[in-house]
Amino acid sequence: MTITARNPQKATLTIGDVTFSEKSIKPPSVATTGKLDTSSSSNTATGTVGTTTLKTFIPSLFSEMGDASASVLYDPVETTAIYALVGITNPVVITWADGATLSFTGWLASFEPDDGDTIDATGAMSANITIVSSGAIPVGAEAATGV
Repeated sequence: MTITARNPQKATLTIGDVTFSEKSIKPPSVATTGKLDTSSSSNTATGTVGTTTLKTFIPSLFSEMGDASASVLYDPVETTAIYALVGITNPVVITWADGATLSFTGWLASFEPDDGDTIDATGAMSANITIVSSGAIPVGAEAATGV
């Protein structure tokens, strides 16, 4: 199903088969989970004060995505379908106005409707949502090979 409220100047956010129009959006962050010490006794530098052992590091083999959040417009008729998404892992796609997309897997962690005020003439309502990211970061082999 597609929520009919649209703002053609903004992005859309699709979770499973529900598409929202966004008022504002914060895509998920990406970070490594730390660093691994690769120092050894052969990592040294000699200077005027003597020999110093140098600490060397590489990024952790693990990376993780943070949560995404958005203020969205939705059709109140679809509230039951939206509630059914909470806690269920689905594909998530953010599509910006220029057609660029970001796809990842996640679940709707929270859906907080505003006070019931109608936003526009179509009857669209607004809500704040949080999406927890899970699984692969949308970069890597596919991005590197162009596949």
